[in-house]
Amino acid sequence: MKLIEIYDTTLRDGEQAPGAAMHPSQKVEIALELQSLGVDTIEAGFPASSEKDAASVAEISRLCRTCRIAAFGRTTTEDVEAAIVGVRDAEHPRITLVMPASDLHMYSKLRINDMEALELLPRMVRMARNKCAEVEVIAEDSTRSRPEFITRLFQTAVTAGARWFTLA
Repeated sequence: MKLIEIYDTTLRDGEQAPGAAMHPSQKVEIALELQSLGVDTIEAGFPASSEKDAASVAEISRLCRTCRIAAFGRTTTEDVEAAIVGVRDAEHPRITLVMPASDLHMYSKLRINDMEALELLPRMVRMARNKCAEVEVIAEDSTRSRPEFITRLFQTAVTAGARWFTLA
């Protein structure tokens, strides 16, 4: 068993830096290079954000056969559907769902409270898990959340089929 895995977010999170926008062909080139370096997981992009990003995630999924390819999405039906399409041709697909975990982010981003979040997250995880073997959950703004809430949030995600978890 590997003790350390490399999860690269250059193609999604890295592109958010000012002046770092990449052409789809550049994303594919970078993904192939990351694969050749032995990166375990490449977060290929955010398919629901644009048609270009959806196309580049799909192309990376087709070309990168030895590493895990993750598609990023929020906990909305549209994002999960786009992520499913993005990684459907990947040899080792993963869907990464970001869930606001603090009261501030839950309200400002989704207009929901913690009880609604505990209902929403497992529904979205199950939707993703029905089409993709690996689902990851990122608890966004977790440092402002209550530890007992994070525990409950992750427990609901485990029950729904998620196996990878990140505090962000």
